[in-house]
Amino acid sequence: MKIDGVPQVGAILQRKWAGEILDVLYDSPPRGRMELTTELRSRFGRQFCDRVCTDTLRVLRQRGLVGHRLQNRPRSAYYWLTPLGEDFYRGPMADAVGWLATHPEFK
Repeated sequence: MKIDGVPQVGAILQRKWAGEILDVLYDSPPRGRMELTTELRSRFGRQFCDRVCTDTLRVLRQRGLVGHRLQNRPRSAYYWLTPLGEDFYRGPMADAVGWLATHPEFK
C-alpha cells in the first residue's frame, strides 16, 4: 500500500523544532516571538537558536500552518496556528505521537 503525501508531511516535521512550535501554538492565543521562545525553552528544556526558530517559523508560515502579524508599537511579531495548522496538529501529528506511545522502542 502506498500512501500519498508522505514526502509533504515529512518535509514539515523534519524542520528543526517544527513539532515543538506547533505544540506550543496549538490551542493558545497568538504568541509574541519572545513569549514563544521562552515557552519553548521552558517546555522542552533546550536552548533554542533564534535563527533556526525564525527559519522554521518562516517555513510553517509559507506552508499555511502558522499565521503571522507584525505590530509596530511596540515592535513585535505574533504567531498562531491557522485552521490548516490546527488540522495538521490534530491529524498527522497526533497520529504519529499516538503511534510512538504504542512503540516505546522508538523513543
